[in-house]
Amino acid sequence: MAEEHVISEPGARRIVGRVLGAGIVVAAAIAVVVTLLQWEIRPQTDDATVRANFVGIAPQVNGLIVELHVRDNQLVKEGDLLFLIDPRPYEIALERAQATLALTRKEVDGLKNGAATAVAGVSKAEAQLNASAAEITRREMDPVAADAEIARLQAQFQHAADHLKRLEPLLPQQFVTADRVEEAHTQRASALAALDEARARKRAAIATLVSTRAQHLATEAALQQARSERFRAEDAIGQTEGINARIAAAEAAVHAAELDLSYCQVHAPFTGLRIRTHVLATR
Repeated sequence: MAEEHVISEPGARRIVGRVLGAGIVVAAAIAVVVTLLQWEIRPQTDDATVRANFVGIAPQVNGLIVELHVRDNQLVKEGDLLFLIDPRPYEIALERAQATLALTRKEVDGLKNGAATAVAGVSKAEAQLNASAAEITRREMDPVAADAEIARLQAQFQHAADHLKRLEPLLPQQFVTADRVEEAHTQRASALAALDEARARKRAAIATLVSTRAQHLATEAALQQARSERFRAEDAIGQTEGINARIAAAEAAVHAAELDLSYCQVHAPFTGLRIRTHVLATR
């Protein structure tokens, strides 16, 4: 038994030696790999320099910085508030723009009401013009009717005058009575008065026709004036293809004031390290 133990001991030593040698080789390989990785990831040298992107942060609006929310060498995340510019002037500008927008809307409403009134004025003037034209047509018939009446009365007067002229020579001969002659005088005078009245009515009809035509011309001028006022009122509204230019301009001014106010808060555009007045980018 002792001899067998002596014989196997050198073999065990060889196995242990082989295992130990293999372990040393593996450990050396692992050490080399780790060293190379450390050299690539975390190089160390006394002559090394580090480079990084320095990005200056500047506000888009002017003003005094009233709040500073970061300190030197602080890690800043994207979206963090860096500093605040005094917002009061921009708040006032926003309120002014909003007030201007409200006034503009009121003005546009008033202009729309004025345009509606102008449209109603045009409709009224057109109705008056049509009525005036109809009145002219009716009045133009009055002189014609007066001429016919004058012609009829003139014939009656001529008949009465001829009748009187026939009776007057018969009175001295007592072929007619004085009453009949007087009656003939009365008929002649009545016919003449009726004829004069008809002629006066014709003159009045002509004067009325002239006056009606003058009123018609005045109504046409009023219609043109009403149309011009309507065009001016519609132009003053500033409506173009469903968009009111006046209101749109005032709304744009409000949006610009809101944008300037939002610029008072300066946020980090990306994650980085604040170094004094700069942010060191880490992306």
